[in-house]
Amino acid sequence: MLCGFDAEDELELARLKAVKARLGFDPCTRSHELTAHKDKTSKRSPKLALRELNASDLDRERRCWVGVALPMLRERGGENGLAAYLGDVRDRLVGLFGRPA
Repeated sequence: MLCGFDAEDELELARLKAVKARLGFDPCTRSHELTAHKDKTSKRSPKLALRELNASDLDRERRCWVGVALPMLRERGGENGLAAYLGDVRDRLVGLFGRPA
């Protein structure tokens, strides 16, 4: 979901800037540098970064993966496994149901 976050307004842009400052990098383009710990308050927790960006708004979180351009997800997810996953979905699942006309 971090890969699909794209600030929609000034408030979200400010939140993204604050998260970038706290981490020292952009968690949307370099999510592979975050680390999953049981401690959800860890500085590099992807869950913490997502909560900060989305302000714990589940509808906003949903918009990070629904309707997001696949090329952006592939580009941002090249190092975290998302691009490979999307490729597998395309190659394996879409093939089962046929390619759309």
